[in-house]
Amino acid sequence: MRRLPGLAVLALICCAGAAAPAAEPRPRGIEACARCHGDDGIATDPATPHLAGLDAAYLSRQFGFFAENRRRNEDMAALAGDIDSAGLTAISRWYAGRRPPAAGNPGSRHAGQRLYEEGNGNSAAPPCATCHQPDASGNARFPRLAGQKKPYLVKQLNDFKSGRRATDPQMAEVARGLSAADIQALADYLGER
Repeated sequence: MRRLPGLAVLALICCAGAAAPAAEPRPRGIEACARCHGDDGIATDPATPHLAGLDAAYLSRQFGFFAENRRRNEDMAALAGDIDSAGLTAISRWYAGRRPPAAGNPGSRHAGQRLYEEGNGNSAAPPCATCHQPDASGNARFPRLAGQKKPYLVKQLNDFKSGRRATDPQMAEVARGLSAADIQALADYLGER
């Protein structure tokens, strides 16, 4: 019985000197992205989206849209055009592997939650949860929305609605069925998740 604690102490001493796993190396070119989106993909500017935890395939596809000017943003188009495809893939994987922003407490059920879970029967807009997942975590095709910046969500929905963001015809059709109040309610709800 007395030997067990001694063995445990010996094991702790031996293991204490073991090297910790090496930190994942930062991909080349990420400094330019981090200026706006943060080192770990958590943006501080309300108009800049969080990238942490978004699916790597989704991020790569969006970078391609910026590089092809199919998704319009001068800063992003310039950056995406300056980084080769291997670099964009590495950056996408980096941000996908970062921890997304902590979820808030959405509080009581409100209009945004109803729209997200049930859709808008007046305009035939389907529930957002159908594509973006019930917990708004997204996947390779549809982005994570939980915890995203409210002003960013409003801008993107309005861009889909107006046709400025024409990268996803299905999403454009859904956005056209949302009123300004619907868009704000969704942004408020998702920004708190």
